[in-house]
Amino acid sequence: MQTQGSAENTAGWIRNDIIEARLLIRDCEVDIARLAELRAAKEKDPKQRWGSADESMVVIRFANPIGVDFPYLLRMLNGAFMSRPNTVVIPGGSAR
Repeated sequence: MQTQGSAENTAGWIRNDIIEARLLIRDCEVDIARLAELRAAKEKDPKQRWGSADESMVVIRFANPIGVDFPYLLRMLNGAFMSRPNTVVIPGGSAR
């Protein structure tokens, strides 16, 4: 049997998970919209130059970052940085 306090804690965790899920969905929707814009622009002018490795980035998002040694990764990946607590960004020019 749950006590009132533990039920409130569980409700709080669920509420926080829902908020986080909504934020992730919103981020994905923005990314999808941006990709659609880029795809439309590329289809409009297929001969346009679309960038080199130096103009691109690799983004790695860790869904469960527990146990990941981020300082080690940042040292090993030249020019890498963390854009969020669970996301590593690697400049495309250094990923050769």
